[in-house]
This record gives sequence, C-alpha cells and structure tokens, in this order.
Amino acid sequence: MPLKLNESSTCNIPKNSKLADLLRETSLIIWDGVPMQNRSCFEAVDRTLRDICSNNVLFGGIPVVLGGGFAQIPPVVKNGNSPNDVHFKKWLYLMTYNTAMQNAKIPLPQYISQTSSLDELIAKVYSQETLLQALDNPSILYKSAILTSKNAAVDSINEKLLDLMPGEPVTLISADKADYSDEENSDNEVYRFSIEYLQMLSPGSFPPAKLTLKVDCIVMLLRNLDPQRGLCNGIRLIVKRIGQYVLEAVVMKDQNNGHEQIEFIPRITLTTLEDDYPFILSRKQFPTKLSFAMTINKSQDQSLTNVGIDLCSPLFTHGQLYVAFSRSTDLQGIHVLLTEAHSDQQYSSSNNTTDNIIFPKLLL
Repeated sequence: MPLKLNESSTCNIPKNSKLADLLRETSLIIWDGVPMQNRSCFEAVDRTLRDICSNNVLFGGIPVVLGGGFAQIPPVVKNGNSPNDVHFKKWLYLMTYNTAMQNAKIPLPQYISQTSSLDELIAKVYSQETLLQALDNPSILYKSAILTSKNAAVDSINEKLLDLMPGEPVTLISADKADYSDEENSDNEVYRFSIEYLQMLSPGSFPPAKLTLKVDCIVMLLRNLDPQRGLCNGIRLIVKRIGQYVLEAVVMKDQNNGHEQIEFIPRITLTTLEDDYPFILSRKQFPTKLSFAMTINKSQDQSLTNVGIDLCSPLFTHGQLYVAFSRSTDLQGIHVLLTEAHSDQQYSSSNNTTDNIIFPKLLL
C-alpha cells in the first residue's frame, strides 16, 4: 500500500512478481480493521487486483471479507470535520450504542482505578521498581502504556519517563533540508529556511529532529521497514544499543520461548507531502519515537494489560473513549486520570465524568 494515497493510487505489486502469482491463486481475502482505513485504500487494492487478475470486476473477482469494530476510531482525514468485568463490558457496549450517551459526559464506573495527578498515573503504570526490574527483564514492559489524546501530551509524558530511567541520555540529531518545486524560490534568499527552523517542524508521522534516547527505553517504529520480520509501523521496541547510524533494539513481545528478536534500525529519509509546507521537508533520522506513552489513535492495534488513560486533554473524535478503555485485557490494570487536582481546565470533570464522542452514522 503506498504511503501517500490519492484517488488514483495502486499497490506496488508487479504483475510478474511472486506476490502477484500468490494473489492469483488466492481464494479468499479477509481484511480486518476496515473502519480505520481510508476509502482510497480499498480503491487502490481494487485497481491492483483487477490488473493482476486481468479481471475487470470488483477486487479482480477474488472474494473479500471485510471486518472490524465500527465503534473504534475512523481514519484521519486531513482538514476534515466532523464484580465488575461483566459490568465493565456492558459499560463499553453502552458507550457506543446507547444514543443517550452520545456526545455527552458519561460517568466512569466506581470500580475503575482513578488517580489525582499525572505523576500518580505514571507511578501506577511504570513504577520505579518496574523500571529497575525491566533492566534485567525488558518483557515486563511489553503490556504497559499510557494513553492520551494529543501528541503534545504524549511527548511530555515520554520525557518525564525518560528522566526517571537510569543511564545517560543520548541525543541524535537529524539531517534536514527543504526541497523547492519552484526553482525561482529555491534561489531566492527570502524563501530559504534555516536548519534551526526545519528542526522545529514536527509533522505528525515524523520522528523528532532531536531524538533523545536511553538504553532500555521504549520506542515505536514509525514506518514499515520489513513487514515479513514484523517491523511495521506501530510496533514497539526496547533500545539496547545506540549508535550514530544504527539502533540495536529488541521487539517487544511475549518471550515465552526465551528468544529475543533483535533488530537493527537504520536512519532513513522521510519526506512530507507537497501541500504540508511551501517546500518538501526531507528528514534523515531513525524512524522511531519514545513510546512509554502513545496517542489513543496509535494504540488502536495494541493489546495491553497495564494501561494508564490520561483524560485531562479533551477527546476530539469518534470512538476514542471506547478504544482507550478496551485496550486492556485486565480490568484491574486500567488507571484513569480525569483531571489534575490543581487544574482549572473547564473541559475536565470534577464529578467523575468524561466526554464520549460518537458519530452515529459510523455505527453499522
């Protein structure tokens, strides 16, 4: 699937490739997570399969089963608008299907663990004892994360947790440049931007220009590097060695077989879209960012046990509350921060409620 989708995109699968041969022999495609996909994804796959199968019918004549939870977060459209386990599961169901609860404040069940400060929330999920134990057994962090709605809050929490970890921080600086499609502008001093300015830019899917890490910190991969080895966008890793050109990291997964999957992450060049800035930003950096905390949107494919949910920042789109509370496989592992004890923010609640945003047309 191309990274930059438009209304005429196709998948990069040559008609004479082994993958194309496999697709021609395919009897059924099961596509999960469809509510999170942009329509251009389906159109790109449809065009590709029609071409590969030489059959001008839907998906080249291959039966396709689409599945997924329509209560979850829909795809992001740029500039777009718009006794207790049983009780908890019922509450999750009502969160999305009770029209009286849509786009209104809903009460949290009393049996859900609540905290009064961000520091307390962090301590519930990543205690100092846990961080020290992780030095010998990194897999204990595999099922833990703090979720919040905004990237700025994620970055702040990650910085706090990095400071709590033992060891010396290492800051890795990116190589940034601006490419101009207009040759006249590229030669004009007025349109030239300094390196300092370029490094201040933080496109949503980019790693930071100044990436600060410590050995044994948690990072998330931001690009598909090698899907066959599981190195896909969204996977979390633990950094074991920090080099100038390569990161050595362990994939975060259950270590029941006693074998760690060690991977080497190189620096790669990432570019913005043409309409993001008056130039194309190219950034050569490790395609990772700290991931003790992550956005609720980014957590959508994660299965966790120990989850901290920071609701101080207001939710802003369909399904975020449902996704946040359904990430944990253990009710006892959910910890919620509704508001800081000293906060005067109007959108935070003092009566044990939080916002629930639902777009009824997205519920099938």
